[in-house]
Amino acid sequence: MHNDTVDKMTDGTGKVADMTYAELMELKVDSGNNIENYPNLKLATLEEYLDVCKEYGLHPIIEIKDNADPDTVHEVAEILLAREEKDMFYIICFGREICLKMKTLAPEIPVYYLISMKTFRRRISISPSTTIWTAWISTYTCPMIMCGRW
Repeated sequence: MHNDTVDKMTDGTGKVADMTYAELMELKVDSGNNIENYPNLKLATLEEYLDVCKEYGLHPIIEIKDNADPDTVHEVAEILLAREEKDMFYIICFGREICLKMKTLAPEIPVYYLISMKTFRRRISISPSTTIWTAWISTYTCPMIMCGRW
């Protein structure tokens, strides 16, 4: 789930972290584009999501939350490494340590460290008028993607 709670996209309420797998699988997705065309739609597991992406030739972008526990990072890495289409995935995360851990566990899968423009400028001490393209960063082992207003 992208959100911390199930409230916005399902018929349930509560924090995802407080729910069991079985409870999550009972929820019905009741919000989203053209949801009326998909009655009784359930949440997908990561494996199911990857299967659909493979079937339609899509490149899944998988965000690992920056507060994910190490077991989750390991589980995601194991699931992805067990797949044959490893060149189709992209991992994104706002947590630098999680990016580095995923890169260690699954070096063949592209991992992108997400960072806001404000944080980027603060970390490398450049003025707000300086464009990101003039700054060279050699301390990061993962490519960075700038997020925020341009």
